[in-house]
Amino acid sequence: AKPLPGVSDVASCLSSRVQAQIDGFYRASAQKQQRRLDLFRGIEFALSLAAALLSAIAAVVHEGDVGAWVAVATTVAAAITVHMAASRYEHLVISYLATARQLRSLVRAWGTASDKSAALAATLIQECEDVISRENESWMAAWSREDEPVAS
Repeated sequence: AKPLPGVSDVASCLSSRVQAQIDGFYRASAQKQQRRLDLFRGIEFALSLAAALLSAIAAVVHEGDVGAWVAVATTVAAAITVHMAASRYEHLVISYLATARQLRSLVRAWGTASDKSAALAATLIQECEDVISRENESWMAAWSREDEPVAS
Protein backbone atom coordinates (compact mmCIF):
# COMPACT_ATOMS: atom_id res chain seq x y z
CA ALA A 1 0.00 0.00 0.00
CA LYS A 2 1.33 3.37 -1.01
CA PRO A 3 0.36 6.34 1.15
CA LEU A 4 -1.51 9.23 -0.41
CA PRO A 5 0.60 12.32 -1.05
CA GLY A 6 0.39 15.04 1.57
CA VAL A 7 -1.83 17.51 -0.27
CA SER A 8 -3.38 20.26 1.78
CA ASP A 9 -3.65 23.16 -0.66
CA VAL A 10 -3.01 24.16 -4.26
CA ALA A 11 0.71 24.71 -3.71
CA SER A 12 1.22 21.26 -2.19
CA CYS A 13 -0.84 19.67 -4.99
CA LEU A 14 1.23 21.42 -7.64
CA SER A 15 4.40 20.38 -5.87
CA SER A 16 3.64 16.78 -4.91
CA ARG A 17 1.50 15.82 -7.90
CA VAL A 18 2.10 18.07 -10.89
CA GLN A 19 5.78 18.98 -10.45
CA ALA A 20 6.54 15.38 -9.52
CA GLN A 21 4.96 14.26 -12.79
CA ILE A 22 6.88 16.89 -14.77
CA ASP A 23 10.30 16.11 -13.31
CA GLY A 24 9.95 12.57 -12.03
CA PHE A 25 8.15 11.07 -14.99
CA TYR A 26 7.73 13.13 -18.15
CA ARG A 27 11.12 14.82 -18.38
CA ALA A 28 12.99 11.78 -17.03
CA SER A 29 11.16 9.46 -19.43
CA ALA A 30 11.80 11.80 -22.37
CA GLN A 31 15.52 11.82 -21.55
CA LYS A 32 15.58 8.02 -21.31
CA GLN A 33 13.82 7.61 -24.66
CA GLN A 34 16.08 10.26 -26.24
CA ARG A 35 19.19 8.35 -25.10
CA ARG A 36 17.80 5.17 -26.65
CA LEU A 37 16.94 7.00 -29.86
CA ASP A 38 20.42 8.55 -30.03
CA LEU A 39 22.06 5.14 -29.46
CA PHE A 40 20.08 3.46 -32.21
CA ARG A 41 20.59 6.37 -34.61
CA GLY A 42 24.33 6.14 -33.97
CA ILE A 43 24.33 2.41 -34.65
CA GLU A 44 22.21 2.94 -37.76
CA PHE A 45 24.62 5.61 -39.03
CA ALA A 46 27.70 3.47 -38.31
CA LEU A 47 26.23 0.47 -40.12
CA SER A 48 25.18 2.60 -43.09
CA LEU A 49 28.67 4.08 -43.26
CA ALA A 50 30.19 0.60 -43.03
CA ALA A 51 27.95 -0.58 -45.87
CA ALA A 52 29.03 2.37 -48.02
CA LEU A 53 32.71 1.74 -47.30
CA LEU A 54 32.33 -1.97 -48.01
CA SER A 55 30.60 -1.12 -51.30
CA ALA A 56 33.50 1.10 -52.29
CA ILE A 57 36.01 -1.59 -51.35
CA ALA A 58 34.03 -4.25 -53.26
CA ALA A 59 34.00 -2.02 -56.34
CA VAL A 60 37.77 -1.60 -56.21
CA VAL A 61 38.87 -5.13 -55.35
CA HIS A 62 36.12 -6.98 -57.25
CA GLU A 63 35.92 -9.52 -54.43
CA GLY A 64 32.57 -11.28 -53.99
CA ASP A 65 33.07 -11.87 -50.28
CA VAL A 66 33.21 -8.14 -49.56
CA GLY A 67 30.00 -7.59 -51.50
CA ALA A 68 28.22 -10.10 -49.27
CA TRP A 69 29.12 -8.03 -46.21
CA VAL A 70 27.50 -5.00 -47.86
CA ALA A 71 24.21 -6.88 -47.81
CA VAL A 72 24.72 -7.89 -44.18
CA ALA A 73 25.50 -4.33 -43.02
CA THR A 74 22.60 -2.90 -45.02
CA THR A 75 20.15 -5.48 -43.67
CA VAL A 76 21.21 -4.91 -40.05
CA ALA A 77 20.97 -1.13 -40.53
CA ALA A 78 17.45 -1.57 -41.93
CA ALA A 79 16.51 -3.78 -38.97
CA ILE A 80 17.73 -1.09 -36.55
CA THR A 81 15.66 1.51 -38.43
CA VAL A 82 12.56 -0.67 -38.24
CA HIS A 83 13.15 -1.25 -34.53
CA MET A 84 13.37 2.50 -33.91
CA ALA A 85 10.11 3.07 -35.75
CA ALA A 86 8.33 0.19 -34.01
CA SER A 87 9.52 1.32 -30.59
CA ARG A 88 8.28 4.85 -31.28
CA TYR A 89 11.19 6.45 -29.40
CA GLU A 90 10.86 9.76 -31.21
CA HIS A 91 7.09 9.88 -30.68
CA LEU A 92 7.54 9.19 -26.97
CA VAL A 93 10.14 11.94 -26.57
CA ILE A 94 7.85 14.46 -28.26
CA SER A 95 4.78 13.30 -26.31
CA TYR A 96 6.49 13.40 -22.91
CA LEU A 97 8.08 16.79 -23.50
CA ALA A 98 4.81 18.26 -24.80
CA THR A 99 2.96 17.03 -21.70
CA ALA A 100 5.66 18.42 -19.39
CA ARG A 101 5.52 21.75 -21.25
CA GLN A 102 1.72 21.96 -20.91
CA LEU A 103 1.90 21.21 -17.19
CA ARG A 104 4.71 23.75 -16.66
CA SER A 105 2.67 26.37 -18.48
CA LEU A 106 -0.31 25.77 -16.19
CA VAL A 107 1.88 25.95 -13.08
CA ARG A 108 3.52 29.19 -14.28
CA ALA A 109 0.17 30.76 -15.12
CA TRP A 110 -1.05 29.96 -11.61
CA GLY A 111 2.12 31.45 -10.13
CA THR A 112 1.55 34.78 -11.88
CA ALA A 113 -2.25 34.86 -11.50
CA SER A 114 -3.67 37.65 -9.37
CA ASP A 115 -6.94 35.81 -8.77
CA LYS A 116 -6.31 32.61 -6.82
CA SER A 117 -9.87 31.88 -5.81
CA ALA A 118 -11.02 28.38 -4.90
CA ALA A 119 -12.94 28.12 -8.18
CA LEU A 120 -9.86 28.97 -10.25
CA ALA A 121 -7.74 26.63 -8.13
CA ALA A 122 -10.19 23.81 -8.85
CA THR A 123 -10.06 24.66 -12.56
CA LEU A 124 -6.25 24.62 -12.49
CA ILE A 125 -6.09 21.21 -10.83
CA GLN A 126 -8.69 19.84 -13.24
CA GLU A 127 -6.72 21.19 -16.22
CA CYS A 128 -3.52 19.58 -14.91
CA GLU A 129 -5.29 16.25 -14.43
CA ASP A 130 -6.80 16.55 -17.92
CA VAL A 131 -3.33 17.02 -19.45
CA ILE A 132 -2.03 13.94 -17.62
CA SER A 133 -5.14 11.98 -18.55
CA ARG A 134 -4.84 12.84 -22.26
CA GLU A 135 -1.28 11.58 -22.33
CA ASN A 136 -2.36 8.36 -20.58
CA GLU A 137 -5.24 7.94 -23.03
CA SER A 138 -2.82 8.09 -25.95
CA TRP A 139 -1.03 5.08 -24.45
CA MET A 140 -4.29 3.19 -24.05
CA ALA A 141 -5.26 3.98 -27.64
CA ALA A 142 -1.89 2.70 -28.90
CA TRP A 143 -2.22 -0.50 -26.87
CA SER A 144 -5.76 -1.14 -28.07
CA ARG A 145 -4.63 -0.76 -31.71
CA GLU A 146 -1.91 -3.36 -31.08
CA ASP A 147 -4.53 -5.79 -29.71
CA GLU A 148 -6.91 -5.45 -32.66
CA PRO A 149 -7.02 -8.42 -35.01
CA VAL A 150 -5.34 -7.93 -38.35
CA ALA A 151 -7.78 -7.78 -41.26
CA SER A 152 -7.27 -10.55 -43.80
